[in-house]
Amino acid sequence: MLLVKYHVKQEPLLINIFKMIKSNNMARLKIYRTVIAALFTASLLTGCNNDADLFEGSDNFITSFSITQNEITYNAFFYGDSIIITVSATESLEGATAKVVLSENASITPDPSTITEWDDETLFTVTSMDGTRKTYWYAVNRNDISAEGTIVLKTQEEVDAFGKLGCTSITGNLVIGKSSGSDSISSLAALYQLKNIAYSLIVHPTYSGSEFVGLDNLEAVGGTIQMESVTTLESVKLPGLKSAGAISVNNSLLTSVSFPKLVKVANSITLSGPLATSVFKPDCCGRLHNIYYNTSRRRTTCKNQFPGS
Repeated sequence: MLLVKYHVKQEPLLINIFKMIKSNNMARLKIYRTVIAALFTASLLTGCNNDADLFEGSDNFITSFSITQNEITYNAFFYGDSIIITVSATESLEGATAKVVLSENASITPDPSTITEWDDETLFTVTSMDGTRKTYWYAVNRNDISAEGTIVLKTQEEVDAFGKLGCTSITGNLVIGKSSGSDSISSLAALYQLKNIAYSLIVHPTYSGSEFVGLDNLEAVGGTIQMESVTTLESVKLPGLKSAGAISVNNSLLTSVSFPKLVKVANSITLSGPLATSVFKPDCCGRLHNIYYNTSRRRTTCKNQFPGS
């Protein structure tokens, strides 16, 4: 070992190895090989320890955040310590699931997997491995999403696909169904986010549902709500409707209509069919003077519910 130490101190290690190879001094060469192997192993271990040290500090960040609801994923926008999820004005995130990615070895409270009310603001605390804490504020930003021009939905598939866009307003007309032939549309539930139609809502005779339901959040129609000769239609329910340019419902099987929040119609309401019940907002009947019926049976109530319900 003294010889090894002497050579290491006096000359570079690689030069000594070269000289020993030339002089065929295999005993000393074996010693140097052992020393080099030990040094290499030690350097690897030191490198691994240094890498581990990188994840044992004060990193306490949320590196990504997303919410999934109804198979649609919304990725968060980070602004400082704020986590902002943007959805349409009427989209509910209740029962949604979250995917959160943290810094290595960090933890988060409350646990996102235990949260179901994602419509509410929440404070999250991320704690690093060394105990350093960072607080994030989660909130939902709601945007109105507008569809430009006239929207024509001829099939149930088109209704469902348009609903997934999350539109809250239409700048033109909304046309439901085909003007002739057969139609597969029986539900408008996918359009529940729609709040405003700038022009008219037109329902063609090929609509196949017995009830006109699903537009629960529709508040205003600038033009006419027109449902002419929809042979299967028995009832019309627009529970959120507050104003319309005019309403014209003419169907041979129509037995009930419900506009419990309606307070303003610019022109007239025309209801035709074997109508038994029509429901308007309690304080609006005195102001909706232009209501016309063409029916053998009718009953107008200023109640927020159907008589007898």
